[in-house]
Amino acid sequence: MGEPVVSRGSWVMRFWAVGCGLLAPSLTHAQDTLPPPSAALIQAHLRLRGPEGHICAINFIPTPCPKVRLTFTGDINLGSDFLPNGVPPDTQASAFAQVDSLLVGDLVIGNFEGALSDTLPAGKCAGAKNCYEFRTPRWMARRLVDAGFTHMNQANNHASDLGVAGRGETAQLLDSLGITPYGILGQIAFDTLGAGDTTTVVAVLGFTTYPFAYSLLAIERAKVVVDSVAKLADVVIVTFHGGTEGKSATRVGPGMERMGGERRGDLKKFARAVIDAGADAVVGHGPHVLRGIEFYRGRPIAYSLGNFVTWAGFNMTGVNALTGVLQLELEGTGRFSSGRFIPLKQVKWVGAVPDPTKAALALVRRVTRLDFPTTGAKIAADGSFTPPPAPRPTPTRARRAP
Repeated sequence: MGEPVVSRGSWVMRFWAVGCGLLAPSLTHAQDTLPPPSAALIQAHLRLRGPEGHICAINFIPTPCPKVRLTFTGDINLGSDFLPNGVPPDTQASAFAQVDSLLVGDLVIGNFEGALSDTLPAGKCAGAKNCYEFRTPRWMARRLVDAGFTHMNQANNHASDLGVAGRGETAQLLDSLGITPYGILGQIAFDTLGAGDTTTVVAVLGFTTYPFAYSLLAIERAKVVVDSVAKLADVVIVTFHGGTEGKSATRVGPGMERMGGERRGDLKKFARAVIDAGADAVVGHGPHVLRGIEFYRGRPIAYSLGNFVTWAGFNMTGVNALTGVLQLELEGTGRFSSGRFIPLKQVKWVGAVPDPTKAALALVRRVTRLDFPTTGAKIAADGSFTPPPAPRPTPTRARRAP
């Protein structure tokens, strides 16, 4: 999917929100391979943007921004010592072994379900039935690095299994290992991707339905956040964790989705709204199953990547076992260049593995046709996909002269 970008610098930008507005950001470094741009450079960058809205420059001469290669997976849980047989005996050596060659790109982004800690006590499920808490031992986090991940989302329903302390410990550990955490309210990942003398600034934001993160339920506020970030970045990526769950959840709902009495988002409305506000790609997870892919205003929306690697406490049968890797290549302006969905499956007590039957691909193609008959991605047999053809104009009959 194109030549690799040769250098990458990452940092987390924290916005302090007041109402629907944003105060000036402050920067905290996650990696120091490239420093974050100074305020003066950001302003110069903004002034040099052309009609497309994004433009790079060498010595203030406009040039194309480098392309961006992005790889996404769904939910990841390496194990939990709160569950019987919840920690794998091989320290998850097999979990990514057969698929880590697919986890390549300038940014490799997963969704981490749970908290990384050895000592924090349980709390969320005290006295509750059918409740799951995931406390993953800290030493297992190294598997994420070995697999190739660069970013981990914490905007999901299990990030707070061990409370505020668990969220903080997880973010701190990931950051210390060189993986950029994002998704907690106010934390947005920014990366500078360099090729030669030019750079592309990429921003990644996470949304969910819980108060510690940006809310996908508050769509107007979400648009304000995305619009603010789009003023600082060439490429804006939004991920979300929402939607109903289970084997019957492969279809995107027509309106507000619910799980029990909990609102899980009007996902079509949300995804299209953040693209209107400046997002260049939207990638979802949360239903624990795969969903379809559509294009809106030329930008891709993948509504769910399902579970990617999970160990205990997750259903891994039928459609729940189907998974895959989503690869996108975007121009430095954010414009879609190419995409591919690589079908995989989960094998219990093993991890993610290739699937010669390509059942996951068949599922994604089917639900894409059903849910998005006019806007759905055109997905080929090899998993590559493109936007749908533009609708033909309706011919009009010439009026006869009176």
